[in-house]
Amino acid sequence: KRRRQARKPDGAAMSDARGHGQRLPPTAGSVLSNFMLVSLFFSLNHGCVTSCLALASSQLGPALGGYSAGVLYLCYTLTALLFAPGIVTRLGAKGSLNWGLVLYCAYVGSYALAVIVPALRWPAVIVGAALGGLAAGWLWTAQGGYFAAAAELYAHVLQIEPELTTSFLSGVFATLYLGLELGLKLISSYVLARSSGDASLKLFAIYTAVAVFSALGIFCVSPIPPHPLIS
Repeated sequence: KRRRQARKPDGAAMSDARGHGQRLPPTAGSVLSNFMLVSLFFSLNHGCVTSCLALASSQLGPALGGYSAGVLYLCYTLTALLFAPGIVTRLGAKGSLNWGLVLYCAYVGSYALAVIVPALRWPAVIVGAALGGLAAGWLWTAQGGYFAAAAELYAHVLQIEPELTTSFLSGVFATLYLGLELGLKLISSYVLARSSGDASLKLFAIYTAVAVFSALGIFCVSPIPPHPLIS
C-alpha cells in the first residue's frame, strides 16, 4: 500500500490543540465507527421503505398501491432533478441524511395508520408517499457526499491512498445495505405467514418502529469533522 507523506500530531501538538480549543484529529477507529453507524441506520430505514413499497399492492389494494408508488416516484424524480443539490448544500450531507430518514418514517408510518384507521388509508398513504419521494430525491445525493467525505478522511487518517479506503468502505456499506434489506423483507414473509388477521398491523408496526429507531439513531452520530488538525 502506498502511503502519503504527512506527520502525525505528537502529544505536545495535541495538548496545544486542547489548550486552544481546537478540534483534535479523529482516529481511524472513530471515522470507521461513525461511517458504519450511519450506514447501519440508513440501511435499516431504507430497508423499511423498500419493504413497504413491495407490499403496497398486496396489503393496501392494487389501486392505492399503484397510486402511492406513482406519487412516490414522481416526487422522487422531481426532487432529484430540481432540488437535491440545493438541499444537500444547505443542510450538509449529514443533515440531509438526518431529515431524509425522518421523512421516510412518515412514509412507513402511513402504512400502519392505513391499517389502524381504514377511513384515512388513501390520504395517509398518498401524503406519506409524497413525503417519502421528496426524501428519496435527495437522500442518495447526500449519501454520496457523506461517503466521499468519509473515504477521504479515513484515507487521510490512515495515510493511504483514497482509492483503497473508497473500495473498503464501499464493501462495508454494500454489506449492510443489502443484508439488512434482505433481512427486513424476510421479516414480512415470516410475519404474514405466521400471524392471523392482524398480520398487516404487526408487520407495519415493526417497520415503523425500526424506521423511527434508525432515524433517531442517525441524529446521534457525529457528522464528518472538518479537515483534521495535522501540522
